[in-house]
Amino acid sequence: MKVRDIKLRTILATNSKQTIEIEIETNKGKVRYGVPIGTSVGKYEAKNLPLDYVFKEFPRVRNIFLRDKFNSQEEVDAELRRIDNTDNFNLIGGNLALGISAAFLKAFALENGIEVYKYLGGKRLPKPLCNLAGGWFKSEIQEFLAYPKKQKSFAEEILNLARIYLEFGKILEKEDKKFLYSKNLESGWVTTLETEKILDLLFSLTRGRNVELGIDAAGSYKGKTTKDQFMFMSRLVKRYDLKYVEDPFSEDDFGEFSLFKKHFNDCLVCGDDLIATNLARLEKAIKMDAVNAIIVKPNQIGTITDVKRIVALAKKHKITTVISHRSGESEDTLIAHLGVGLECDMAKIGISGERICKINEFIRIEDELR
Repeated sequence: MKVRDIKLRTILATNSKQTIEIEIETNKGKVRYGVPIGTSVGKYEAKNLPLDYVFKEFPRVRNIFLRDKFNSQEEVDAELRRIDNTDNFNLIGGNLALGISAAFLKAFALENGIEVYKYLGGKRLPKPLCNLAGGWFKSEIQEFLAYPKKQKSFAEEILNLARIYLEFGKILEKEDKKFLYSKNLESGWVTTLETEKILDLLFSLTRGRNVELGIDAAGSYKGKTTKDQFMFMSRLVKRYDLKYVEDPFSEDDFGEFSLFKKHFNDCLVCGDDLIATNLARLEKAIKMDAVNAIIVKPNQIGTITDVKRIVALAKKHKITTVISHRSGESEDTLIAHLGVGLECDMAKIGISGERICKINEFIRIEDELR
């Protein structure tokens, strides 16, 4: 495939911060990809470089991709690695690398006259994993999550979760005197209730409704020792029958993850900052038996090829794959196509606000696959 033009522009992410959009034009048309940005960024992620630096680097990178012809995604991503030659895209930025990589993926699909998920070859819808409420006031937990136990239809289950989300808002209005229907960056309800009160309400609300509960602790101990954190997480899993716990410990604590997983075999112990969508870190986690689920965020690693590799390795070792949004998203729906195209097990996509564009794209894809 020969590219006719590549453009770079500044756009706004959903948190009102500036991010970049890459536009590629071929003989078949134009495609665009808006790069998301994270608020809680792990130290092992690809570097999201300042926009003024990215714009300075872009002409050099652009000329290379205009000059040469590329026949596969792997060729594009290998060239990005050659241009940068660092593990974390310290030179051109993981944001620029992912922008180009993802835009090329869309361009290859366009050249073949098919949707991206079909180009990737997948046919299975992931389960939605949705953020119903956020903590960080009196709660130690960043996100209170829910997902379907069993799924016959993505559309049916996401509608069920949406009903629960709205019902939970009405419950919070009664239980939290300071509740004003405010939402966090991912449109989860903002509440000042304490952790166990929130979980009490959710446990009661979701009982018998084909829903499992989970939490994202974001590796935050809130003044606790590691031992105290282990006991606290254990108590929550036991008391509320949690089936998903994300980043219960810090991003370097493989040992504590491993011990926790041994204690709770029927719970998905998920690594986000621990793994950072990094193949080497996943390999370490596999050796230490530290996780049975991983978050997959394309902008943590920088190329579509690397995303495909880490998903493949996780599947090989029967580790649940969770394709995930970022707090600072764009209106781009590529995450839905990656979730289906790579046949990820779950998709962490929110349940309200601007996140709806991803959800609705999943619904459309499911309808096409029927």
